[in-house]
Amino acid sequence: MDGDFSSFIGVSTIVSILTGVIVLKEAVSVFQLLGAAVIIAGVYIANSRTNVQEL
Repeated sequence: MDGDFSSFIGVSTIVSILTGVIVLKEAVSVFQLLGAAVIIAGVYIANSRTNVQEL
């Protein structure tokens, strides 16, 4: 059960970026957008795996 939620830990980084942009009016860099895309892809891949045998 812990594995279901642990993959979402990276989403807090995206929330932090969005909060900085909205609240603090910070600029977003290309590297932040690329990093957010990598995090979202990783969470998607980690949660879309089916039929994986647990050790």
